Amino acid sequence: MDGVSLMLIWLVTLLMPIVLLSLGRVKMLLLIGFWSLAVFLVLDLVYFYISFEGVLIPMFFLIGFYGGRNRKIQAAYSFFLYTLLGSLILFLALLVLNCLIGSTSFLILLASTSNISKQSQHLVWLAFFLSLAIKIPIMPFHLWLIEAHVESPTAGSILLAAILLKLGSYGFIRFALPLFTDASGYFTPLIGVVSISAVIYSSVACLSQLDLKKIIAYSSIAHMNLSLVGLFSNNFTGVSSSIYFLISHGLISAGLFLLIGVLYDRLHTRTHKYFRGLVMILPLFILLLLIFTLANTAVPMTSGFIAEFYVLGGVANSNPFLTFILPLAIPFAIPFASSLFDSDLLFY
Repeated sequence: MDGVSLMLIWLVTLLMPIVLLSLGRVKMLLLIGFWSLAVFLVLDLVYFYISFEGVLIPMFFLIGFYGGRNRKIQAAYSFFLYTLLGSLILFLALLVLNCLIGSTSFLILLASTSNISKQSQHLVWLAFFLSLAIKIPIMPFHLWLIEAHVESPTAGSILLAAILLKLGSYGFIRFALPLFTDASGYFTPLIGVVSISAVIYSSVACLSQLDLKKIIAYSSIAHMNLSLVGLFSNNFTGVSSSIYFLISHGLISAGLFLLIGVLYDRLHTRTHKYFRGLVMILPLFILLLLIFTLANTAVPMTSGFIAEFYVLGGVANSNPFLTFILPLAIPFAIPFASSLFDSDLLFY
């Protein structure tokens, strides 16, 4: 356990009591928490793969059995098939590494991957990328996340946004970047193009949504892709700010999904046009929703602003061109605020 995994372990242990209180299915939720902690604690790629897959099964049953709408079975199978496909690609990459080096221990691989040919390193990196991109998710592998968020219970949405999406980013931080440095540098332009496209697409998609969970889900895609740009900036500022971004996004998204879950449990709808004049009835609730919404849109004096500011600083050190592109993409977070915190929530 080091500084990277310590922060993510802290995030898991902080949120698990809240998740348990929101649903009460103790055994299933503790199983998800156990496998999530295992991902952040192991240094052998085989154990990482087992833990990576271990989260999949209880999450599948959580969505399929305790989801609140008619499409929960389809959402559970979509989540299962997408992530299973990515995990199979990761398993093939582990087999290739074991054949080339003879071990799956991170410390042995760290000292030996430099001896692998560039072609082999690029192929293994692409396998890691496809597997972890589905977990983050990177466009166009994001469709499962929207369905899973909409159909999940409140506890499932919190786990997906605050914990499970971090598994893919952690895989890049812990394994892909240090083990395949040449390949990571070679494919950095690809990451930049795909991530910025996802930020713009998902932010604009918020404008056409009426379901509050879909709005938050699309904003999560934008934020996770923005943190990925910082990870591949290949400097200390970018990587450390991306880790801070993951912690900030985990806390903010968990708060937003919890607040929307409170509304849904009482009103049995998440269509924001039906919440007209809610501030007259629940002023403190709307104040909390406003605070979390502003934090999610990176308003100054919030953790979201600090994270995005330092991500830009890290990107500026490695790629000044992206420094001019990213500030043009970040204002697209305004559609998130206008969609989630609609004026109908304030006035009759």
